Amino acid sequence: MRLGLFNLLALSLVISMIASCQQQNTVLPSPSSTTGALDINQPVPLAVGQTQDFSGTLKSNETIHFLLIPQSGQRMTVALEGTGVQMAILDQDSRVLEEKADLKEWQGVATYSGQYFVRLIPIQSVERSEYKISLGLKAN
Repeated sequence: MRLGLFNLLALSLVISMIASCQQQNTVLPSPSSTTGALDINQPVPLAVGQTQDFSGTLKSNETIHFLLIPQSGQRMTVALEGTGVQMAILDQDSRVLEEKADLKEWQGVATYSGQYFVRLIPIQSVERSEYKISLGLKAN
């Protein structure tokens, strides 16, 4: 397959934009939000044996989705610090795998190769919440 110069430049630009977002931990607002709520999607590129930490402030109208992409059989680990934040683990079809008001640590083995999400939302009536989350990937 032959790519024209224009297509090659466009592809290069898209790849560099994605890499820049991942390196800078840039959050990408979801374009589907129309209610004033803000969905923030954060890719988490991890190799086996790595962990990555994120911290920040979660406002009452925000939801953060951290995206993990393990291979089948790899173990995902998540540890959350902070008050006023609820965590849920979702599969690629947005089905909840684990969700409790007091969920602070979770680990599970990927049953398929693909996307898993760690969702953080503020507990109702909390205006702002500080959080720190650690996400990891291990061989099983």
